[in-house]
Amino acid sequence: MTLIPLSRLLVDGRQEDHPVAIRDGHTIPFCQFRDDVARLAHWVQSEGIVCAGLWCEDAYAFAVGVMGLAHGGATVVMPPHAQPGFLAEIAPTWDVLLSDRPELPGALPVLGRTGEAPALAPLRAEDGLLQFFTSGSSARPKRVERPLGAFEREAFALESLLGAPGLTKIHATVPHYHVYGMTFRLSWPLTAGRPFAARHHEVWETLLPHLTPGSVLVSSPAHLTRLGGLGEGGQPALVLSAGALLPVRAALEVSHRFGVLPMDIYGSTETGAIAWRRPQHQDTPWTPFPGVTVTPQEEGVLRLTSPWVAESYDGADRIEILPTGGFHLKGRADRVVKGAGGRVSLEAVEEALRGLPGVADAAAVALPELAAVVALTPDGEAYLAERGAFRLGRWFRSQLAARLDAPARPRRWRFVTALPTSALGKHPESVLATLFEPPRRPQVTALRLMGHQVEMDLHLLTDLVWFKGHFPDFPILPGVVQLDWALGFAREHLSLDLPTGRQFQVKYKAGLFPGDRVTLRLLHAPERHRLTFTYLRAGEICSTGQIAVES
Repeated sequence: MTLIPLSRLLVDGRQEDHPVAIRDGHTIPFCQFRDDVARLAHWVQSEGIVCAGLWCEDAYAFAVGVMGLAHGGATVVMPPHAQPGFLAEIAPTWDVLLSDRPELPGALPVLGRTGEAPALAPLRAEDGLLQFFTSGSSARPKRVERPLGAFEREAFALESLLGAPGLTKIHATVPHYHVYGMTFRLSWPLTAGRPFAARHHEVWETLLPHLTPGSVLVSSPAHLTRLGGLGEGGQPALVLSAGALLPVRAALEVSHRFGVLPMDIYGSTETGAIAWRRPQHQDTPWTPFPGVTVTPQEEGVLRLTSPWVAESYDGADRIEILPTGGFHLKGRADRVVKGAGGRVSLEAVEEALRGLPGVADAAAVALPELAAVVALTPDGEAYLAERGAFRLGRWFRSQLAARLDAPARPRRWRFVTALPTSALGKHPESVLATLFEPPRRPQVTALRLMGHQVEMDLHLLTDLVWFKGHFPDFPILPGVVQLDWALGFAREHLSLDLPTGRQFQVKYKAGLFPGDRVTLRLLHAPERHRLTFTYLRAGEICSTGQIAVES
């Protein structure tokens, strides 16, 4: 397949019927892509648009938006999500927002323009500016600007390494509005002439039928670590992963499941792809992409020179160069926190935690005190059920004494079945920190469903946020919270549409206190349009009430 740089793709072109994208089983040909881009570029120029926001769920619409805005001479701003608050915050930076979601405030459509599609001139690749946002540990994403030419050069390098005659369609479990998705889902397929799926898959069940021989899967640890229980199907020729390091255990499971060892991609929003490896063991080294050079600077921190990065770039990861030309990652230099006891490497804490029995994965987070979020193995879950969270955390802390100084041993613990992740499998510290905020709901220890009725055994944890400040010397669960819990659990377990409890009656007979173990009984009476709730402690009614349910 002939490689065509993005700056000339709509000028040199491909055959009219050459497939560009596939949406719901229908192929979108090159002639339609060229005309959609040309009409959008003409509109951008006629409206005098200098900078535009672009957010699309559909990858084809997104590709049209990127190329149309670039050919129209506009800078493209790519929000990492479409949360209204974030869009409103950054909206003053653009002239217009283009989207395939008409419900977004002020959004105009990317596709659907009619009329003549004027011929397009070649782009100056370095002038097509694309703005992304990092999604790392910071609570506020940072804006990063990269030229279209960077993606051109990267696509050529990817094809020299990954390209093969048998590769066919590009499928994905990751979105396209970050650098990894833009590179591997859009710019590489467009450059190499391979069609890409317009929609990405959230679950494996919808994806497996599309993973035919020769297909490429662009994925991340967020999906590749969750293969358990899949049925038959799926024969991709190439599986790619990026966003976070792919655990060796997950890579071997992918190899067993699909017959191909995945390629783990190391890179960043600022740099694009840096290196790759096919992890078979913990010490599998990284190999730089063609044209990329990495060298260690002070304290072993990575310095990068790359054809798709304008200047040398100093990262935050420490590396160890090998005689073979590859390298090992040795943790992030910027994940060192200072405290009264000295400097603590969060990477070292996590590595030590992962070496403990009963631990499947772990993440350290620097709160006012050092804290750890631990995903447990089945053996660890059994110990937690037997001994409780306090004793398990104390035991883990004692086990760390042989490897870590006292300041590096976590004092606060949260035990989970899986670490919370972003779409790319990262563990943002801002998300991890929320696990240590006072809980807002009780712990559900048992659930019994019986038609229109549900019973739940609840443990009112002593650190519930509602106990703080509500009669400081006499903490008691407020009645409005009891009502709110009844509404919330009814929505979840009885599938009731209860936006609010505007019509209700409640009677209180006894207070609910920190540490109480109670039963919540919910009964839906459809014929009476009523939901009844009752809180009981040791069989005695503490409160009861009725809520009107609209039919």
